Amino acid sequence: MVQLVEPVQLLAPIVMFMPSLEYPVSARASGSTSLCRFRRQQLHALCRFEPELALRVLEIAGQALCKRIDDVENLSSRNGPQRLAAHLYELSLVQGKTITLPLSHRELAAKLGLRPETLRRLLGNLRRQGVLQGQRLSWTIIDRERLRGMQLPTAD
Repeated sequence: MVQLVEPVQLLAPIVMFMPSLEYPVSARASGSTSLCRFRRQQLHALCRFEPELALRVLEIAGQALCKRIDDVENLSSRNGPQRLAAHLYELSLVQGKTITLPLSHRELAAKLGLRPETLRRLLGNLRRQGVLQGQRLSWTIIDRERLRGMQLPTAD
């Protein structure tokens, strides 16, 4: 699964509290990155000494779990065009009318459960329909309300 980790965000925090000594996730930076790494024993000691930290880590882990549940719901209840519309709409709520895709087409396609060529075709369709304009990673939302309507699952 592809996940974009934002600045000051934790990568799979709950894993630090699992009994296995293996860390079952990996990460790859798309640009210049600074990281802070905690060893399991250090984090456990910090949490025992500072219970507020433990609660904050649990809160962050809970938010991440809710996001993953939303992702599964999105993949199972929407088709490809709806998933793309939802993703673009959510980006526009944060970035405004002009958005920059934070992932490559290949990574975004994987996140949305699409093939890269399908993603490119769907973006082209949205451009031809006058919903957005742009190319590659930089897009301008022309009709946000129409995009919002396109993300809704259809009733069977």
